[in-house]
Amino acid sequence: MKLEVRGISFGYTRKKTVISDVSFALAPEELTVLAGVNGCGKSTLLKIMAGVLSPQSGNVYLNDMRLTAIPPRTRAKMLAFMGQYPEIPAGFTVEETVLCGRYPYAEPRTVSRNIIDTVMHDTGISHLAGRRLAELSGGERQKVFLALALAQQPQILLLDEPFSALDPAAVRELFTLLLKMKKQYQLTIIMVLHDINRALHYADRIIGLKEGKVMFDAAPENSIPHLAPLYDLPEDAVNMQMCFV
Repeated sequence: MKLEVRGISFGYTRKKTVISDVSFALAPEELTVLAGVNGCGKSTLLKIMAGVLSPQSGNVYLNDMRLTAIPPRTRAKMLAFMGQYPEIPAGFTVEETVLCGRYPYAEPRTVSRNIIDTVMHDTGISHLAGRRLAELSGGERQKVFLALALAQQPQILLLDEPFSALDPAAVRELFTLLLKMKKQYQLTIIMVLHDINRALHYADRIIGLKEGKVMFDAAPENSIPHLAPLYDLPEDAVNMQMCFV
């Protein structure tokens, strides 16, 4: 499945442009990282790609169809968006939360049951099925939201800072799980990520955004010379030294 951004521009006000003429296409089963400083437009761009926000100019295409022309339920079977702060009704259990991923499908409950049992098993949360989200740790909640996204059976996964506020051990565990699910489910993934060490180590591609524009679009090994100017750091501040990978 092909997801393409063509000439996207967006601003929350007429005087403030957040995204300016951004274009790129995702390659199937690739892991792409959107990198850049806070406020450069990464999350906004991801929301436009997910259909949460509408661009002021340009379009997003899914298999050469304009994203806005695809009915929401059909779109939800093709791509899944995991935001920074997913909204789930208070009091929902893990099982009820993951079941929300089957909303786009009109199917017998037994079919839904089999699918959510599978994704909960694959993400290692079966033992949490009856627990309420409020009772879980941050890492456990992120696993639940990943399972919710996988329950949609998408081919493309859009993740907005999925590891924020997690400690290094939880990040390592969740990232390892994500890479396993990418391979098992043959997913194309694009994520906003501030952990540049992991981006360099695991991504197939890094797109650097600066002031709403694409500064570079390259493989990790070719991205290194661009990272210091991307983050306004001294040239010797970035190297191939990895930590917490």
